[in-house]
Amino acid sequence: MNTWSKIRFGDLFFDGTKNGIYKEAEFHGSGTKVVNMGQVFEYLFISNQEMERYQLTEEELRKYSLIDGDLVFARRSLVDSGAGKAAIVIGVTEPMVFESSIIRVRLDPSKCVPLFYLYWLQSFAGRSAIRALVSGTSVKGIKGSDLPNMLVDYPSIEIQKVIASLLHQYDEKIKNNELINANLLQQSKAIFEQLVV
Repeated sequence: MNTWSKIRFGDLFFDGTKNGIYKEAEFHGSGTKVVNMGQVFEYLFISNQEMERYQLTEEELRKYSLIDGDLVFARRSLVDSGAGKAAIVIGVTEPMVFESSIIRVRLDPSKCVPLFYLYWLQSFAGRSAIRALVSGTSVKGIKGSDLPNMLVDYPSIEIQKVIASLLHQYDEKIKNNELINANLLQQSKAIFEQLVV
């Protein structure tokens, strides 16, 4: 019988949490892609979306680089539900870093499946665990130093793989259906315009 235990989130980390980079406006506009709060709030999967770009040194690129499987968390928000919002980096095709309002967590793939934890963080249990870390009055926020002590569910890696794969398949179907619907809507508008002209 497979049972789920609880574990400190930090026990699954490859290294510690990291806050992102801050660059003054003169360094914006070209260079390396930068994940900002807009992407974290809009997307569950961060990959090759259009993003702002920063000019970075080699050291900055090394220090703040994102790789497939990295979880990113919104550090602050004007609403409770936004603080701690999580997304995953997946399918990256060019170098990418993250800005200062974001916390990066890199999980150890020998201990867990990062995609499973993205979905767990979207669940009632995961959102409750994140909400317990939120502080602040007008601006709500979480601290990277609190994330390692958060208790998370810990099924076997085999179960994590099955759950993550199943849920990701559903997300892919939803995304494909949305593309089909958008295409059909565009076609119907074009047909309507031809008929009324």
